[in-house]
Amino acid sequence: HLPMLRALYTIYAREGNDRLEDHSKLATRSWMSAGEWLHLIMHVGLIETHLVTVSTLYQVFIWPRIRSCVDLSDREEMRVRNLFFEDFLEALVRLASTMALPTDAEIEASGAQDAGEFMLTFHATAPEACLEFITQRQLDWFEHPHQGIDKCIEHLLAIIARAVEANGPPGWKLGSMTDGHWQKAVESFCKTVTSKGNVPRIPACAGVADIVSSLRAAEVQLLEALRRLPAFAALSEENLLALRAAMSVGKYEDGKYVIEQGEVGDVFYVITSGVAEVL
Repeated sequence: HLPMLRALYTIYAREGNDRLEDHSKLATRSWMSAGEWLHLIMHVGLIETHLVTVSTLYQVFIWPRIRSCVDLSDREEMRVRNLFFEDFLEALVRLASTMALPTDAEIEASGAQDAGEFMLTFHATAPEACLEFITQRQLDWFEHPHQGIDKCIEHLLAIIARAVEANGPPGWKLGSMTDGHWQKAVESFCKTVTSKGNVPRIPACAGVADIVSSLRAAEVQLLEALRRLPAFAALSEENLLALRAAMSVGKYEDGKYVIEQGEVGDVFYVITSGVAEVL
């Protein structure tokens, strides 16, 4: 996804706030301003789908820009006001850590190829259920993500990529995109969404099952797995549901570390299938 991210950063930093010309001496077409950051996130549909709020976006924009100034020159002022490309990447990581995103197991159960197909289809076919899903899973800044941060980032980037695909050049698909295609694809995407009043097209993806039904089926399977565990056997149905509400589901590939020595032990893990080895 790095070519896509570089293209998004470069084009939105260059185009400015909704293509308005800013002739002030502090304007720059090389770094990303707050307005350009907001327009990008709005264009990829994260506000439209209620995955993020404007207030959250402003908070995310502030943290990567915390740095010292060498002097009081205009250039130093511009450095403090805008995001460098590395700051932009950090902002996306911070954003992903608070978002309500599906797990790999939920994506697989729905038949979607990635979180982008999952969330776009969910929003397009069952907007009320999608909003409930997001409301229940949205995190505050200092809460532990429902899954590994690498997965949070992977899923956020999939949503962005699918939004670009849906609003980019006709006939262009993610599987056929090379590094060189992304610049043209993002330019087309930016023009298309801007011409539509900054509201992206959010289509359902063909071949994706009824997501509400797949989520319910996964929930039933998880509750049955919890009931079979001796530690939870005596819990009432009400308490079991409360326990489930406080949990999130993670899928770990063979050989991947779940937790490593020295990490803060603030998470309780329950193995519902498979085995884990303590090294």
